[in-house]
Amino acid sequence: TLSQKVYDATLDLEEKNLKLIESVYNFEDIFNTTMEMIVIFDDEGTIIDINRSGLKMLGYYYKSEVVGTKISKHILESELSKVYEDLSMDTHEPYELIILKRDGSQLHTLKGSRRIVRGGKKVWLSTLMDLTEMRQKNRHLIQQSKMAAMGEMIENIAHQWRQPLNTL
Repeated sequence: TLSQKVYDATLDLEEKNLKLIESVYNFEDIFNTTMEMIVIFDDEGTIIDINRSGLKMLGYYYKSEVVGTKISKHILESELSKVYEDLSMDTHEPYELIILKRDGSQLHTLKGSRRIVRGGKKVWLSTLMDLTEMRQKNRHLIQQSKMAAMGEMIENIAHQWRQPLNTL
């Protein structure tokens, strides 16, 4: 009976190990297929991991170009105090952050952060969403709204002109 219990426990552990491995693969798939930048960094600000979208948004091709660098290298200097303040607080509300791309150009993002445990160590997981496209769509909607209002105004003017002309 003891050998049967050991055998059953071994099977149970192997099954749990397979589920754990599958869970890790699922996390990696989600991590690399999301459209937002995901950056994982430690308390010293050293980047531990970054997803494909993050590499693309920053203008890099390989993780090795980013992993091991300081997060502050990729943030506009005037924005650093905002980041340090956010990381020191318990509540982490999303806020706008300007980051620096590889070529030195600026990218406006919406940033959120959370503490997670990775490898038995507490680290930061930050997500950053590119606001450029949303701002362009917003400008486009405002332009459309202005054009619609102008069209309505011209239609009203034309109506007011038509009445006296019809009587003439």
